[in-house]
Amino acid sequence: KRFMISGLENMQKNIMKNIIPFLFIQFCFSFLLSAQEYSPIISGDESYYISDNNGQIYSTRIDSAEVILNGLIYHFYEEVHDSSFNDEIYSCWNPKSPSSFGKKVIIYVNGLNVFFNGWNDSIKIYSNASLYDEWIMYEFASGLYIKATVTHITDTTFLGISDSAKTIKMQAYNTLNIPISHSINNYTIQLSKNNGMLKGVSFLHFPDLQNICEISLG
Repeated sequence: KRFMISGLENMQKNIMKNIIPFLFIQFCFSFLLSAQEYSPIISGDESYYISDNNGQIYSTRIDSAEVILNGLIYHFYEEVHDSSFNDEIYSCWNPKSPSSFGKKVIIYVNGLNVFFNGWNDSIKIYSNASLYDEWIMYEFASGLYIKATVTHITDTTFLGISDSAKTIKMQAYNTLNIPISHSINNYTIQLSKNNGMLKGVSFLHFPDLQNICEISLG
């Protein structure tokens, strides 16, 4: 009995020894990420967006979160979309499709936010980018790529809320690093300092411009 009790006590100590640092790390990451300014996704919030194309309503809803090295992964709730992104066959609509913002977003403590479209391609947004900073947001298999540039940081008012907003413009380039004509060049992303994404595009079909839509916080 003494041996069994001692064994249980050691097991409990080992569990507490491992779980307490994990919870502490999770708390630290959550605190650092929640304190990030101009973050596209606000933890704990559910945001609704209206499509400028067809008036359809989209939402960001976090289903679960997991801690990784230097960041967190937020998994979005599934939604009803076309059947392009699931192994199961649906005649018209798929009730288990990734959300309009993709399957998940990885948020790193250095300000990098990585979204994923329906084909699991990465879409990068730097929430901590300064005015006129630029980076490669998306890369095509052909070698073409989309560059993002912070063009404006201004004060704005939306839904009765005053905040600062950061505007990110997208521009397509060819393999020779020369700007090219592309429909994506007409789109922008706008991040508020304290309230998440104000304006953007649905990432599920990105950059398929036959299905992509521009959205605004509603």
